[in-house]
Amino acid sequence: MSHQYLVESLKTWFRHIAALLVYLVNIVLYIRCAANPLVLLRVQVYQILELYAAVYEDLLAIPVVRGRKTEKEKFAGGDFTTTVEAYISASGRAIQVTPHAQLERPGLSG
Repeated sequence: MSHQYLVESLKTWFRHIAALLVYLVNIVLYIRCAANPLVLLRVQVYQILELYAAVYEDLLAIPVVRGRKTEKEKFAGGDFTTTVEAYISASGRAIQVTPHAQLERPGLSG
């Protein structure tokens, strides 16, 4: 076996292990949050926020700031809004790259 083949095999194996761990963590979250679906929805919003941030940081090498919008900035009808923002040094401005709203759900309380 070549060295490159071994390295690629290990990378693939570690990706599968990481996916399995994420799956197991999600199962634990679902079990722990089953009594309160609103808590589960909030957890999912922050998981999605982390996925967005990982794409920008890990794949595109763009540093980002994760945050939660104020009451005045949140989306209408939303319980809260999270965001990932990046700084553009060439223009000296920050841009909002991924807003994500936790919408209110009728019949759920948390």
